[in-house]
Amino acid sequence: MTLRRTSIALIGCGLVATVAFAQRGNPNPLRMLTKTIYTPKTEFFAVYRPYVVGQEGRLTAHMSRITDRYEAYPESSELTLTLTVGGATIQKSKPDEVERSGHFAFAFTPTVAGSGTATVVLTTSEGTERFVIDNVVVESDLQTAIAHQGAAPPPDGSIRYSKENAWDGRFLTAPVTKVALAPGKPAMLAVPKTAVVQIEGQPHVYVQRDPEAYYLRPVKTGESGVAHVAVTDGVREGDRIVTLGVEKIPRR
Repeated sequence: MTLRRTSIALIGCGLVATVAFAQRGNPNPLRMLTKTIYTPKTEFFAVYRPYVVGQEGRLTAHMSRITDRYEAYPESSELTLTLTVGGATIQKSKPDEVERSGHFAFAFTPTVAGSGTATVVLTTSEGTERFVIDNVVVESDLQTAIAHQGAAPPPDGSIRYSKENAWDGRFLTAPVTKVALAPGKPAMLAVPKTAVVQIEGQPHVYVQRDPEAYYLRPVKTGESGVAHVAVTDGVREGDRIVTLGVEKIPRR
């Protein structure tokens, strides 16, 4: 086993336990968890593994500024983290690692088992935004964490598309809403025409599961307006879909 492989395995787990798992071909037995929060200005996408008392863990925040597309927040962005579990609080005044714009990693070692919250605060010249992750669990030991996560879920057919690709200057998602396709007409469920991709003559849209996973879903379309087209089947109001950059996502 190389030093590089061991160091990767140590994220979120203890030395002895993770080296043992790595020797059996599993660098980290704890699966990734995610949390997505939207504000009018920001897409917050957190990635982390279950935490264990006495073992270093991480929370990585992918921060996207929302304009007419997604833009990665610059490396100089001011972010803080507060983890409160079982009456114990860990505060980080800045990220421990900023690999690139939009990608901010906090490292910490929990000391108390229990359930609590993780709060990331973003401060910009426009003000302050708070992103709260509820039900953050710290387990007493690695074996308990493995037992509580249960069996791996089966493949769900989603298509992977990384945040780094979404920051290429032409990508955006938005919830499906009702739109008046012409002045004086009643609002109806519709999607931007830029969201629709034709596959063998059938219109489809990409429905977001999380900011790095999407489902390619067939839809039925109806009346068309200048910028939107009515959808009569395939999506519901509130479904978040790709509205810009559909040509960049893989078909499967």
